[in-house]
Amino acid sequence: MIVWLASYPRSGNTLLRTVLRRCFGLCSHEDVPIDRPGEFRDNPDMIGHVEKQEAWEDFYGKALASPELSLVKTHLPPRDEQPFIYVVRDGRLSVTSYRKFHRDYNGIDKSIASLIIGDDVCGDWTTHYRVWNDRSAPERLVLRFEELVNVSEEVLARIACFIRFTGEIAPWENPIGRLREVEPDFFNRAETRFAADPEWGLAERFLFERFHGELMRGLGYENDLSCVHLIREVPGEFLAMAEEMVTLLRRLSRENHERLTSIHDLDRRLKAMAAVRQG
Repeated sequence: MIVWLASYPRSGNTLLRTVLRRCFGLCSHEDVPIDRPGEFRDNPDMIGHVEKQEAWEDFYGKALASPELSLVKTHLPPRDEQPFIYVVRDGRLSVTSYRKFHRDYNGIDKSIASLIIGDDVCGDWTTHYRVWNDRSAPERLVLRFEELVNVSEEVLARIACFIRFTGEIAPWENPIGRLREVEPDFFNRAETRFAADPEWGLAERFLFERFHGELMRGLGYENDLSCVHLIREVPGEFLAMAEEMVTLLRRLSRENHERLTSIHDLDRRLKAMAAVRQG
């Protein structure tokens, strides 16, 4: 059985994995290969990461069929109906941190605006949340980043209940100081309140409100970058272009997700047919 550890990038996924390792003694995998080894990935005691010893599809098939629990981190769209834990963070903090991560860790200079509109392999913050959570079938546990920074006994109990963990739960001790020493460009400050920097100008504020204001309010995050009252000052051509961009990007994201789902389904069917023929 797989329990996915899902999130939009820089929302607390690694923090969740660290909690699972430190408090529950559980390790976890990633669904993409690691192309940059380091101490915090090579040493399972750091964040609980264990690298797969086989190709992803072989690992995935075995994990699905096994009664044993496999925890798998992902930033990709869902590919099955397995249970998942989804970590959500204030979208402005996620985008700001993701921008810094791309720049300082990956050497990619993506703008705040490009991440807001979803010009990224992981899409945009709202679409990522909805693709995972606007489904009726899978069991899910949604956790907020703020709940994990100083995780309480109540949250630990919720996690234990969800993954059916019956062992002893150790108290949480945050190792962030040591992790920052090992990989300072990967582990940023665990901000829980947003403060706009100069990169968040009027255009970025407008785009964020247009793309993500509804979900921010739905999740109860204070959206103090709202600039609805300024929209009347924005040229109509810009508003029309933004609306067209929203529609196009979300249609492409939906189509890509549908194609990925079809590919995974066909792959499973082909492997099942091959297994029958071999048997």
